[in-house]
Amino acid sequence: MGSITTLQRLGYILEKELEYKNLADEIYNLLTRFHKILFRIPLKASKTTKGFHADERWKVIVNMKIEIDE
Repeated sequence: MGSITTLQRLGYILEKELEYKNLADEIYNLLTRFHKILFRIPLKASKTTKGFHADERWKVIVNMKIEIDE
């Protein structure tokens, strides 16, 4: 399994930005199956986290806007 923070960010992006809920659910279920605790982490590590909301499920502080190329 990859790092927990990487999986948190990936799960958040898959679910919230790309709307791949089923795939995000698989990642979330994997994390819970192995009893991994999710801590609040920034979506972009090098940016400030003050004044930004955190996604409750993924514990990701949304401190940047993701632009999706179509």
